[in-house]
Formats: sequence, C-alpha cells, structure tokens
Amino acid sequence: MAINIAGLLGLIALAGTFVGLYKTRLVGYFWVGILCVLLMVVNNYVYYTKHLLCYLPIIQKITQVVVLGWISSLSVAMYRAAKGRAV
Repeated sequence: MAINIAGLLGLIALAGTFVGLYKTRLVGYFWVGILCVLLMVVNNYVYYTKHLLCYLPIIQKITQVVVLGWISSLSVAMYRAAKGRAV
C-alpha cells in the first residue's frame, strides 16, 4: 500500500514537472519524461500481473538507466540555463 501511495504522489510531482517542461519549451525533455513514465507503467504491469515476470529485472534496469539519464541531463540543462541568466 505504501508503494502505491508513493507512486501516486510521484505521478502528481511528475505532472507538475511536465507542465513546467512544456511551458518552457523543453519539449524533448517532456517526451523523454513521458517515456520514463511509460517504462514505469510497464514495470508495474509486469510486477502486479506476473506476466513475463522473468523479464522484470531487465525492464527495471533499462528503466533505471533511462530515468537517471533523463534526470541527470535535465539537471545539467537547468544548471546551464541558470548560469547563463546569472552572467
């Protein structure tokens, strides 16, 4: 139950992030974020239905790499944008 509640709250936070990305015209990051959410949905589907459960570790690793890459590249982009405005 705690995992489900945390997932719901995480989706709320991501919705705000997506709105911000769309408004700031960072559409590429927006679509990669949507891909991250879809990968998380696939993870949950496989976990809860036990369908193709043998592939879950691989799916989790792919999701982890994509999500961390997205967060890292978004952080660098935001840092560079903030640094450019401060000069």
